[in-house]
Amino acid sequence: PQKDVHGIRFMQRDIMVFDSSLHNYCDSISCLHALEHFGLGRYGDDVDPDGHIKGMHNMVNMLKKGGTLYLSVPIGLTQRIEFDCHRVFNKQTLFRLFKQFNLEIGLRHYVDEHGDITASFPDCHLGCGIFELIKR
Repeated sequence: PQKDVHGIRFMQRDIMVFDSSLHNYCDSISCLHALEHFGLGRYGDDVDPDGHIKGMHNMVNMLKKGGTLYLSVPIGLTQRIEFDCHRVFNKQTLFRLFKQFNLEIGLRHYVDEHGDITASFPDCHLGCGIFELIKR
């Protein structure tokens, strides 16, 4: 059951479907371990190789200028899809995606495959990237 919290409005939408009524709607969005699944069909969604790009577009569109996207995704040295489980993003793909959507990196943290938090993108097969992204 949904609880009302002062100053927070709960809304549930399919982020893969563009909704123009939500343009510049909010000042923050959290997308924690979800983007990597968009478009892979695992959760009943349509298979779409560009699902992560469409989802990112729709989230950024919802943010007001100066708004923050809190994002976490699997990371590794090689860009890949572990079908139909999830995508693993490499550094080049992630940073190109951030630039494409005019997102400035605020805070960033990386977790390597041993669970250690690192300051730079780890040299690992499977880790986690956690980002605070600001819409310019």
